[in-house]
Amino acid sequence: MNVIEEDQVIFHMNVKNKFGMEMLQHQQKLSDCPSFLHMRALKAGEEYVPPPQKNNQVEMVAPAVSTSVSEEAAQL
Repeated sequence: MNVIEEDQVIFHMNVKNKFGMEMLQHQQKLSDCPSFLHMRALKAGEEYVPPPQKNNQVEMVAPAVSTSVSEEAAQL
């Protein structure tokens, strides 16, 4: 565990679409990962309190989309 903290290992994740355009990029320093912090607390005999979530998801309703072929034909 000391080696991981001293080396400052960082994972990089890039998600691209089929055209090669970058859609998402994420970096995570291993020593800041909640699982690593939990292991470090267990090793030290301490109680682990997880950090608060940074990105709260908001519930949204999907937009209504017409999928009826007959409606599309009627508009022509």
